[in-house]
Amino acid sequence: MRLMNSKFACGAVALLSLASALGPALAAAPVRTAPNRPGPRVERPAVVTAAVLDVNPAEVLAGRTGTVGDPAHLGPFDAKTTMTVYVVAVYDRSRIGSAPFDQHVRLFLPDGNLYEDRVTPVDPQALPGATVRRADLGPDPVPLRVPARMLRMARSFGASRIPAAVMRDATYTSEPLAVSGTWITRHNLYGEWRAEVTMERDGQVVSKTTTTFRLDNGH
Repeated sequence: MRLMNSKFACGAVALLSLASALGPALAAAPVRTAPNRPGPRVERPAVVTAAVLDVNPAEVLAGRTGTVGDPAHLGPFDAKTTMTVYVVAVYDRSRIGSAPFDQHVRLFLPDGNLYEDRVTPVDPQALPGATVRRADLGPDPVPLRVPARMLRMARSFGASRIPAAVMRDATYTSEPLAVSGTWITRHNLYGEWRAEVTMERDGQVVSKTTTTFRLDNGH
């Protein structure tokens, strides 16, 4: 029994000595933690944003008017003196691809009812002035909308509306909406409107965004 106790004591001393010797090395060793796993990748939408302006975007690009970032161009608009507003849809060029698609613009009145439902064929590869025949859009050839590079328009919108990663590759389309002298002013359709822009391909919704704008009676 004494021999066993002696062996146990010697073993315990040996373990304590080993722990004492390895202590500083263990303390200095880096603590290994589980690597950070990246979260699920969030895909950027094809339709980045939309806005309604009272200036023709083509004139902005041509340098014939000021920047659209000026609040005066973003509303509210005096419906009696504003001839036209433009629903501008901003696309991520890297996301829309090269195949044709439909741009579906729905305009909703302040009371929530639908005012206009407009489908426009878009072809990123088409030449300006190109048309297409679509039985669902009528018997006559329909102009193809070709997304244009944003260039200075992107700077006018600002990074708060267009992510920096998209800014340099942003393209846009615009749809005019006549205001003064139309059903809008004749029937006092004033207040906050909503514009919904949907990108559709082969009958399927690819991406969608909405924006609001105000049409006032000028008083």
